[in-house]
Amino acid sequence: MSQAGPRASEPVGLESALDRFPPRMLLRGRDYAAQGRVVLMTVTENRIRAVVRGTSMYQVEWRREGERWIPECTCPVAPECKHAVAVVQAVLATDDPSIPRPTRTSRMPPALRQLRTSAPGWPREQALFALLQGHAVSQLVYANVFTAMLAEPDPDLRCWRVAREVAHRAQGWLPAGLEPYRNRPDLAERGQELARTEVANELRQWARWRQPVVERRLRLVFDLAHSGDGPVVLCHARITTSRVDDAPRTTHQLRQLAGEVRRDPRLLPPREASLLTWMSERSIGGSDLPDAMHGALPELLVRVAESPLASWSDDVPADLAMLAGVTPGDVLRLSPDPVQLLPTCIARDGRPWVEIAVVWPDGHTRPIERTILVERHDPYAVGLITGLVLAEGTFFTVTSALPARMSRRIEEANGLPLDPADPDGLLPLLAERFPHVRTTLASHTRVHPVDVVVALDLRDDDWIQLRVLARTGGWRPGDAIAPGTRVFEYGPGGGWTRLTGGSGANEYGSIGVESVSAMPLAPALPAPDAWLETPDPEATTPVTTWLATTAARALTERDAPEGINPNVGWWIRPGKRAMDALVAAWEQRPPNVTFFGTARVRRLLDAPARIVPRVRIANSGLDWLAVSAEWAAEGAALTTEELALLRAAKTRFVRLPSGWVQREVAEQHEEMAHLLADLGIDADDAEQRITVWQLAGARPESLQELARIGIDPETLRAV
Repeated sequence: MSQAGPRASEPVGLESALDRFPPRMLLRGRDYAAQGRVVLMTVTENRIRAVVRGTSMYQVEWRREGERWIPECTCPVAPECKHAVAVVQAVLATDDPSIPRPTRTSRMPPALRQLRTSAPGWPREQALFALLQGHAVSQLVYANVFTAMLAEPDPDLRCWRVAREVAHRAQGWLPAGLEPYRNRPDLAERGQELARTEVANELRQWARWRQPVVERRLRLVFDLAHSGDGPVVLCHARITTSRVDDAPRTTHQLRQLAGEVRRDPRLLPPREASLLTWMSERSIGGSDLPDAMHGALPELLVRVAESPLASWSDDVPADLAMLAGVTPGDVLRLSPDPVQLLPTCIARDGRPWVEIAVVWPDGHTRPIERTILVERHDPYAVGLITGLVLAEGTFFTVTSALPARMSRRIEEANGLPLDPADPDGLLPLLAERFPHVRTTLASHTRVHPVDVVVALDLRDDDWIQLRVLARTGGWRPGDAIAPGTRVFEYGPGGGWTRLTGGSGANEYGSIGVESVSAMPLAPALPAPDAWLETPDPEATTPVTTWLATTAARALTERDAPEGINPNVGWWIRPGKRAMDALVAAWEQRPPNVTFFGTARVRRLLDAPARIVPRVRIANSGLDWLAVSAEWAAEGAALTTEELALLRAAKTRFVRLPSGWVQREVAEQHEEMAHLLADLGIDADDAEQRITVWQLAGARPESLQELARIGIDPETLRAV
């Protein structure tokens, strides 16, 4: 059913205008009109405007020129088309009482008339805003909420869709002009039919587009070649189509194909299409630039390794294939286990030399010249992968390496000779830092059974120096090293180094019981074979592990205080956190390690802290005695203020103006003060007077307890 629009007067002679139309068009046009596909917008005696819903929405206009009516339509078959016939049939049928007639435009509100008849875009938005003016929902007009609805060419459907959206957002409210469109089953059915037609058209177009295409195939061929900088890896893409079979393609041709695939992804299987797009964006894989990887080879290998997408060329040079361990025609392999490019030691002419080697996670090595170093990046650059190595038929990523410049200089020098007699040489450091070097040097290393020693010094500026040493005899820190004795020090410079002089002029004493082993030296290896001397790791590992828990650290020339040699020992700067760490580490110190310390350290760590009163008694008359007392801890006098600091302290070691003491002395002070109070003595006051009868009345147990806890004999005799 068509729905008639406003009509000023009946058009005359319109029916005879259809006489020149083909019968088929007349039949189809009458069907369109009967199906309600026509929306009459304007009907006057000289002009008719309408919208007809076919495969699309078509604008139709009949215009009277003299005695003739001239049709126009936006469809491809115009002007004598079924849409033009449908409009005439709709106009002629408007007298049928079964066809609903909308309100005439002359009776419509101006804003609604503009909404129905104006061109798309701003005029329709302006008309809708005028209809909704005064309500909050009007602000949504310019927020693109109604944009798609306002673009609807059918004016009745346009108003109906707008009315539904407004009512939804305004909790049922509608302006008076849109009220006739609130409940319109006829328009709901028309909208649903239109939607179905549009979806059917889209499905039809998609199905036509899905017609079979000739699929193409992509694969990559890798090769090796000699160059001035050593072997290089080449890669070029090959395409198979209905016209070419496995043909190489230039960089430009790959870009063209990638563009075609973007327009029609069916040209390549999905994985190959993704690979082609990735390669064209990086300009790699072209037969004109086979070695232009631009640093993308690691990612390319992740994409194609162990797959049919890539293989080695059948023509890999025999010498390079043997060096890399690859088989021509085989698939590419990429190991998940990374390798490292590190220094290693080899024997050459009876001397140790440093060379660069590839080191695998299991510890086995291969000289770098027996591999192909594909890419080398600056290890200080951002990222974890610093290069690629091709060896044993597999690519390996390099995740740790010497700086490229240093590595090249060692390679160009054909290795670096080392002097085993140099006590500060590289051999001990390399053996300490790299397990594979330690394994290589095992047959050239003399291992000494040792006792482990830790020497501690508390300086006047409160810095604590900690030195870790290993000895083969009864040597003590501060002593000269006797002939035949070996002393090693574990220092910040790297690993265990042999100590040739003394360990300083400080007077060290043992803290606790000194442990001395009677183990003999290991049998000496022949002199030419002994490159390295080291203490037994089984004896030293516990103390080096313990060292990490002490908060001790290495100092540099820049942060070392005046008077401190940063190259000797480890250092602790006292503070609450550092002292707490030292206390915890001290409680967990390893057994079979002898600790030595200077006097200040021994006073702090060695014997249990003691606090004792010093009491002086003198006659002061017949029955009176003059008594004075003071407290002392660790051999130093304590003031009342210092005792107060000890009571309030939270850490085990407390820094007082008179030096470092243990916090436990505060508890002893309370016990001693209670015993003295039984004698009538207040040790916190200055000189006081007490009677001899007060002293005579003291309990014998108090005097015995004073003797037990360590009151000095002179004070005890005086009491």
